[in-house]
Amino acid sequence: MGNAPSSTHALTVVKGSRKEDAEHCRPRLKKKAGKAFRSGRFLDAIRITNQLNSLIDPHKEPTEYAVNLDFLGKSYYETGDLDDAMKVFKQAMAMKQQHFPPNSPEIAKTLSNIGCIFKERGEYEQSLYLLQQAFEINQQHDKTSLTCAKRLTNMAIDLQQLGRQQEAIDCHLEAIKIKKEKAPESITLATSYINLANMLCHSKNPVNQQQAKKALYKAKQIAETQKDATTLVASLSNLGNACKCAADYHRAIDFYRQALQLEELAAPKSLHMAEICDAMANALEETGDLEAARKAKSRAIHIRFQKAPMLLETPCCAKKDKKQKEIITRPFEE
Repeated sequence: MGNAPSSTHALTVVKGSRKEDAEHCRPRLKKKAGKAFRSGRFLDAIRITNQLNSLIDPHKEPTEYAVNLDFLGKSYYETGDLDDAMKVFKQAMAMKQQHFPPNSPEIAKTLSNIGCIFKERGEYEQSLYLLQQAFEINQQHDKTSLTCAKRLTNMAIDLQQLGRQQEAIDCHLEAIKIKKEKAPESITLATSYINLANMLCHSKNPVNQQQAKKALYKAKQIAETQKDATTLVASLSNLGNACKCAADYHRAIDFYRQALQLEELAAPKSLHMAEICDAMANALEETGDLEAARKAKSRAIHIRFQKAPMLLETPCCAKKDKKQKEIITRPFEE
């Protein structure tokens, strides 16, 4: 884990040409940090952003410094370092509250980011409260903005976890309505389709299950058009879940196998692969193919042992809930 920057900023004093060089470096470093983040090199993004902020005096340029802290927090978040992410987001919020208007979208962004940390920790009430605050700020600027839609998506996840199912569905549908208008072939729209389907497919209502499959096929089509492997794997995985919930086990197994083939190419032996193997094992057990189920479970255990052995400390032979764990994308949608 990296260390979050201290609240006391040690600025290197530069004079003359050195100061001009520092000013010239800043746009280049910001661009490099963004490129590293987008390519999944989050530790590089952290290192470069820390380097960037070492060239900025937070007393003279507090707004730029605070915006960079937000980006730094998201980078920590993506590495799984929630503690340092929270520290950095809190620093960003303290600075933004001093230097931005209370209804600034920048305030909303940091509120949302902190809310997503609480979401990851399972503190859904606190997460929902902060996301609602962020949503209300964004609504003051544009009620039908893509940012508002993304806030709705994140709020819906909390509402679902809190058992407020209809409110969650309403949020997803409102988000989809906005995204279809503002970004009709976007990955963020596909994400909303996947999240909505995840709620509907576990319903015993055949109409809801059919709607879930339609939403997932739409997500799959977008992912294929955009050549987004992560979203395509999520679409296929959840199509497997939807078929399994409808007791169509052979079709579920086919979707899981497709998802595994793609995931193996994109991220071999990832923890997501282990989740898909577990789901496929459950479906194989339902068809009576116990040998294939055993192999799928063994593969999942092997992956977890290699990637995160601490996950194996919980009993592996516990009876699994037939309602499959949600396979969704990361909550950050800034």
